[in-house]
Amino acid sequence: MQLHVHPRVSTVVQPILRLAGFRRIELEAGEPHYITFPVGQEARAIPNNPMRCTVETGLVDIMASPSAADTTSVQLELHT
Repeated sequence: MQLHVHPRVSTVVQPILRLAGFRRIELEAGEPHYITFPVGQEARAIPNNPMRCTVETGLVDIMASPSAADTTSVQLELHT
């Protein structure tokens, strides 16, 4: 399972899908399994112009998927 993060607005251009975490699990066909990902500052941090990581406020898409081609997203609003 993959976790991708994408800020809607940023001071620096960001990739559409930035991998922020992943877990490899093996399941039998139809077997359910719940996976949790912490979405802390390190998952939301982006490199800014002086190439220091920072967390910016605003809307962020959080996407979880078995692959980058098949994503389901939710939108969060980050505040300071």
